[in-house]
Amino acid sequence: KRGPCWSNSESSLARPAVRLLSFNAILVVLITIYKLTREEIAPLFVLQCLGHYSNFLVFAALTGFGSHPKIKKGKRGDRRISLAIWTLHLLYAVVLVLGFLWAECAEGNVYPISFVMSDSLFLVSYVMLLYVKKRGFDINDLNDDDDDDTSKEDLEL
Repeated sequence: KRGPCWSNSESSLARPAVRLLSFNAILVVLITIYKLTREEIAPLFVLQCLGHYSNFLVFAALTGFGSHPKIKKGKRGDRRISLAIWTLHLLYAVVLVLGFLWAECAEGNVYPISFVMSDSLFLVSYVMLLYVKKRGFDINDLNDDDDDDTSKEDLEL
């Protein structure tokens, strides 16, 4: 019910929110299809990595398209966060390709290296979230600043 509302919204987060919802819906369909197959390890890795990437995309959408003064691009934004986001996009692409190629079960190997790479990248994303929180991003900051209604509306989506 929220999808059509977002597609008509003028919020800077509306379009990324609809794209993320669509991406996740496709991911759920692919996981369902995978469960009906022979269950090879490489497609399972790809689905897991895309799930981690989807979680990261939520953060990327907030920092790239949100209008909170502490995370938006511009003079007051933290450029290191923007650089880290682009770096993680690239790392997810590399891990996705290499992980697919290296995804195999071997005797004595409890957890394939592909999954370790994907899980490690997810943890790096999480550490970046902690860094942003440490830098002072807090939704409560918006309650004190009544001048910027766009910020409030973006984060209420």
